[in-house]
Amino acid sequence: MSAHFLWSMNDLMRLSEHPHPEVRRWACMTMRSLYREQGVSILDRLLRDPDSDVLSEALSYLEAYPHPSYKGALLKLYTTRNDPVVGRCLSLLGRMKEDGWVKVFLQRVRSGKAKSAEIMNAIEGLAELGTGETRSILREVLTQAIRLEEPFLVEEVVEGLLRAGEDPSFLLGFCRNKHESLAMTILSGFTQACGAEHLSEEMEGRQAKSFLKKKLPPIVAESLTHLEKRGLASVAKALRKAFSKENYREVMERAWAEMKGWKADVEGRGGAVSWSSPLTFSYRIMEAFCGNAEDGPPESLRPMAVAALVILSQWVDRRCFVPPLHAEEKDLFKTLFEDRMTVEMDDRLIERALETFSWETVFERSLAQLRHHPDSLGTLRALRVLGKLKDPSSIPHLVGFFKEKATKEALKECGESLKGMGPFLISYLEANGNKLTAQEWKNVLFVLADLPYAGADDLLIRHWDRLWIEAKKPFLAALEGIASRKFIDPLRKEWRKGEVADGKTLLVLCLLYGVKDPILPQIEREVEEDRKKRERRIQLFDEGGDLSQERSLSVELQCRLCKKSYHYELRDVYILPTRKEAFRIMDKIVCKNCKAVNQYEVPTEAMMAITALAVITVQMVEEGKWDPVLSPVKFAEAGLTDGRRMSFEEALKQYEKDVAKAPQDPALRVGYGNILAKMGRWEEAVAHFEEALRLDPLAVEAYYSLGEYEADQNHLSKAYEYFRKAADRMGQGHYYRTKDEDQLKEAIVTGLEKMRSALGIKETPPQPLAILPPSSGEKTLHGPPSEPKVSRNAPCPCGSGKKYKKCCMPKKEPEEAPETSTTPEEQILRSRLASFSMNSKYRGDLEKAYRLFFRKRFRPLHEMEEEERIRFYLFLDWFIYDYPLRGGITMVEEFSRQKEERISDKDRFLLQWGKESYLSLYEVRSVTPNRGMTLRDLFTGEEIDVFEVSGTREIVKWDILFTRLIRMGSVNKLSGIATTLPREVKDEVIPSIQDLWAKAKQEEGLETWPAFMKAYAHRVYHLTVDRKEPEPTFVTEEHHPILASQAIYDVLQFDPIRERLLREFDFLLAEESEQSLSFDWLKRGPSKAWETLPLTEKAVVLMSQILRGQGELKWSSLGKVELTRQRLVLSCLSKERLERGKVRL
Repeated sequence: MSAHFLWSMNDLMRLSEHPHPEVRRWACMTMRSLYREQGVSILDRLLRDPDSDVLSEALSYLEAYPHPSYKGALLKLYTTRNDPVVGRCLSLLGRMKEDGWVKVFLQRVRSGKAKSAEIMNAIEGLAELGTGETRSILREVLTQAIRLEEPFLVEEVVEGLLRAGEDPSFLLGFCRNKHESLAMTILSGFTQACGAEHLSEEMEGRQAKSFLKKKLPPIVAESLTHLEKRGLASVAKALRKAFSKENYREVMERAWAEMKGWKADVEGRGGAVSWSSPLTFSYRIMEAFCGNAEDGPPESLRPMAVAALVILSQWVDRRCFVPPLHAEEKDLFKTLFEDRMTVEMDDRLIERALETFSWETVFERSLAQLRHHPDSLGTLRALRVLGKLKDPSSIPHLVGFFKEKATKEALKECGESLKGMGPFLISYLEANGNKLTAQEWKNVLFVLADLPYAGADDLLIRHWDRLWIEAKKPFLAALEGIASRKFIDPLRKEWRKGEVADGKTLLVLCLLYGVKDPILPQIEREVEEDRKKRERRIQLFDEGGDLSQERSLSVELQCRLCKKSYHYELRDVYILPTRKEAFRIMDKIVCKNCKAVNQYEVPTEAMMAITALAVITVQMVEEGKWDPVLSPVKFAEAGLTDGRRMSFEEALKQYEKDVAKAPQDPALRVGYGNILAKMGRWEEAVAHFEEALRLDPLAVEAYYSLGEYEADQNHLSKAYEYFRKAADRMGQGHYYRTKDEDQLKEAIVTGLEKMRSALGIKETPPQPLAILPPSSGEKTLHGPPSEPKVSRNAPCPCGSGKKYKKCCMPKKEPEEAPETSTTPEEQILRSRLASFSMNSKYRGDLEKAYRLFFRKRFRPLHEMEEEERIRFYLFLDWFIYDYPLRGGITMVEEFSRQKEERISDKDRFLLQWGKESYLSLYEVRSVTPNRGMTLRDLFTGEEIDVFEVSGTREIVKWDILFTRLIRMGSVNKLSGIATTLPREVKDEVIPSIQDLWAKAKQEEGLETWPAFMKAYAHRVYHLTVDRKEPEPTFVTEEHHPILASQAIYDVLQFDPIRERLLREFDFLLAEESEQSLSFDWLKRGPSKAWETLPLTEKAVVLMSQILRGQGELKWSSLGKVELTRQRLVLSCLSKERLERGKVRL
């Protein structure tokens, strides 16, 4: 079957010049996987690429297919570019036997400029060069590593020296004579050169807690057990006995004898030993061990004996011999497929098998090895043989091998063999894809990533839903590798904010095909942030910083309902050492796909990430370098009110006792519910929260917790009701266990907003009261906010346990205040009077009165501004009741005369009371909310009780009102419009009014105050308007003088500052763009407490508030923070705020 890749070499060469680095990186990666050494010329340009990720991909290409022609480019790259990835040039140059970099490296090491990764690559490069000069340099590096006590570096340098040809005896003498404290670390480098991967800590036996004479170190026991499994039981028994008796010299001699004996046996049978590098090192090192075992006390030989056993166990897996040229079939295949590690000689054995035996024989023997010995190391060679045969009939066997519990190396070799099948594999999957297990698909997808043939895209789209759920990571790799345009639309539907891998794949596909999508800028920002985070970690590692101090941990969790996996930032994970479950995630996890709450599985990778961070956190806390409260992974403790620290189980027992003693205490019920909720026992927690509400209907935390629970259960309507009740009670409610009321309030409003959005509830937010300047501000009196209605059959809020209808409803309902003090009849009559007065018949009177009252020309109502329109209603009140028309009667009298026959008796009384009313100045002496107030007439001294509902929510004691009082028999009411005046009006305006009244008495005989006000109310209004306002002093809420102030900082690291501000409770993100962020600095959390100065006379307090939700919550703003990549600017309205803000930042 002949087929061509979807992407030609010319396509990829062209794309390597694309302006976007992600496309250049993809082109390099794809060229390497498809065309291997044939496409290496793509590196001509990419080794000069300015982007670190592209350069890293180019170096990976060269590491896979080193080409001597790039020596010069690598040298120039290392000597001219300051980039963390360029250190990899050194190992490449060493492999190419180029030493032009060595002097530059030495200068960087001696000046302290060389980074950790650079030094590691240099060690490998120096080892590859293997000259006397490089060995001398490595000795210098070893001396420095020992002086700095860097065990990991010591191990790497020792291994490098051995690979560079250093005499093992020299290093053994160096170890024993000069640095006995680091003996095991140096010997660990010996074992690594022989192929072992054990850490020096394991070899020292630190994991066993004790190193008793009668108890073998774990690494020794492990090595001896391995020898027994490999058929060397008698040798293992003798070594165990010698080690137990502390005869360490015998241990080394027996190990060396076993190695020499096997070599002699092979050569005696006419075979030849296959000398792989680790095997060569094993012989050289073991010979050196025995040569140096004569000196020193037995205890000094112990580390060498441990290392000898480790090396012997590695040697057993690597030993290999080549049978004689005309060996029988069974001997050749026995050697080829024996359970040992692969060595260089095996490629010759495979070629020899293919030349000697028939295709069918080789095929059948290889398949038999797969079927009968899937976990054998020899199966690696069987897979390689099948890959060379390229027989499509082996595809089912190779795909089926993915189900076996094989090593990573075997799975990789199986994948390589399947890649050689090319389009035959795609045809097989088209016919059998539905039969594959999830494990088989995961491995096959990594293979398909390197097989962009026609039909591969349709195959993946056909299985899209299943693969996205069961094998997302390799599926994304296949989507990016094949890179078909057909993937863009379904991938666009799958993408969710914060999914960097998904977004990166979508971004590459859109860029490849020139598809423009509005979400691409967001994806690019996330990809860039992820790249910078990785660079910061590398930098922190190079500088020896602590990588554990992260405030959040990103892990991938799988939803139980929709089965899709997404990444989430965890900030609150508790380790539970005394329970079956290792940890509990306390963060609320809302599925990014189906919105299910806390319905997730924790995959193995996430468990490992959490466990690793827990280990690091413990270590850093013990060293005093980290506050455990700041870590996202914490150990399960709960703080009680008496200050003791307890585990969840201890706290639970304590609460059980406390609740039993005081079952009527709502605070205990809330605390008990909190502990139960943290332990995942929500059903029990709900019962205690409900009991807390029965005991105290104002327990805000209980409402919030129940709202959280109902939201988690997807009972959105119930959750909304609980959040709304919590929001209604935030101001006057009770808080029992929360450490920060402000944070709880913010959480309540956030929960309420989410439920409104989910349910599509559109509520009209409360409008702020329009208050005019003190000399002329009218207040429109509104009704009270609606209180939550209690169902007749619901439990009574008083906590009696009875139904509402049989408890407080009969007592409460008659006492409940009406929405307003104005009756429907009064409202209708006022409306009729206003309509009658605006009749065109009286237009001339209206305009004349308007000019008299406002001292300016009349303007139609629709042309007036809002403030002027409110004042117009005060004028209309005066025009209806006090202004004399051309006939000398008032508008209310005109209305009564014309409508005499069509008005009711009740209306006649209302009209008569209105005729007798007058405007006046009153001082508020007391206010009874939702009931009324007591006013004192400033000119007559009379005190009047007024029935007024809506006004009591806006008027306060000692206010001065310019309003009309209507006396309705035994009830007194306000006409509906009131102008509030400053309290200073008594001293400033009243004398002028009294002078005007005295003049009116003398000239017009207006002896009584009502008569005077009926005639001169408009003049009194003028006096209040014309009063000279004193120059105010503007101050902040803390009563500090207003002074616009700024502090400006240079920004060195944008991303850490951005992340920290986003986490802080008193900084609220207001706006965000690609290059800048704007925060409101709020008076809450760490910035809540302020000392308030005494308020000076004539001071005006300027307030700026941020409304949350639909006005349920308000936060005072202290300033603004503008953050760009170049600078941070803090702006405040006072010097005091600026100084406090600088300290906070």
